[in-house]
Amino acid sequence: SNYRFWYSLGSREGAILISGIRPGATRMDFIQNLNTPSLRECLQVYRPEPYSSFFAPSGRVHALGAGNLLVEIQQRLGKPISVSGWGTSDAVPLPEAEAALELVNIHDRQIRRIAMDVGPMLQTRRVPLVAACPAFHIDEIRLCDHLYGRTTGETFHLFVVVDGQVTVQVREQVWDVAKGQTVLIPACLGDYRLAIAKGNARLLKACLP
Repeated sequence: SNYRFWYSLGSREGAILISGIRPGATRMDFIQNLNTPSLRECLQVYRPEPYSSFFAPSGRVHALGAGNLLVEIQQRLGKPISVSGWGTSDAVPLPEAEAALELVNIHDRQIRRIAMDVGPMLQTRRVPLVAACPAFHIDEIRLCDHLYGRTTGETFHLFVVVDGQVTVQVREQVWDVAKGQTVLIPACLGDYRLAIAKGNARLLKACLP
């Protein structure tokens, strides 16, 4: 099993993201359209907006189109399992497709685009994005001033700065962290402080459940 989370930073016009099978598509529809352009009609297709996020649990069909810039967090690295191509030029061989189909949860038709909180950034707060996953938890941190955190030995705290610039302070040491950079707070570190450096900032926080 593997769990995957995508957070969009931006995309070119026409870029798409696929996450799941459409509610009206049957198992037979899906199988009959494998390795054809018509397979797209059986899938949930999205045009990602900045700060939109998607969760793909184990067994969910998902794919990224060209032109997407995003943060990906997954349970573990591994070779992607391909169930289909889009035509004869990239068709997945039948034995490989049949093996992949055994791992597809054909009954998972839930909308996996995580609802966006579009409220203004008026105060520092935490917006939960993935809270019920057994592999990881993901929060969006909207930073308007500062935030104190603490690790207690149970899990690391991983931060990705997706907007703005922040400082990370641990005791007397301070580090500047710019947009696009990542900070790992070890589980054994203890207290730390995040603060804005130039205007409001937005971060992703990942940790173990």
